[in-house]
Amino acid sequence: GWRVGGRCAAMEAPVKGWRCDLTVTPPAGVERHFVLRAGGVVRIGRKTSCNIPLDFEGVSAVHAELLLLPPAEIPGASAEGDGLRLCVRDASRNGTAMRQGEADADWERLGKGALRQLSSGSQLKIPLRGRRGHTQLP
Repeated sequence: GWRVGGRCAAMEAPVKGWRCDLTVTPPAGVERHFVLRAGGVVRIGRKTSCNIPLDFEGVSAVHAELLLLPPAEIPGASAEGDGLRLCVRDASRNGTAMRQGEADADWERLGKGALRQLSSGSQLKIPLRGRRGHTQLP
């Protein structure tokens, strides 16, 4: 799966707000670095306009989004601390799964449109279910 890592911190003046230095590593590829600011989004999908374009079957035009959100907007998130949280939102037809940390941990399916908080080392499985032509794979 894709490995997502980030370090979120308050931004230095004069820029107002928060940011996250985000590193995304594909299974067989080169790390990509992004600076995600509050209110911004990193899109993953088939469209060439996505920040992280994935051109293989089963990936939706916009498959998932990475966002920085306050804890109050994230179901089940801890309200501890002042900062925003790095989150993933599934926007796909074939599903997205995530797991925290260890490579042998179970994959957790995200509900379409659901937000989940990510931590450093989180992994995403995109797509959760594949397609071959017009046939849905298990």
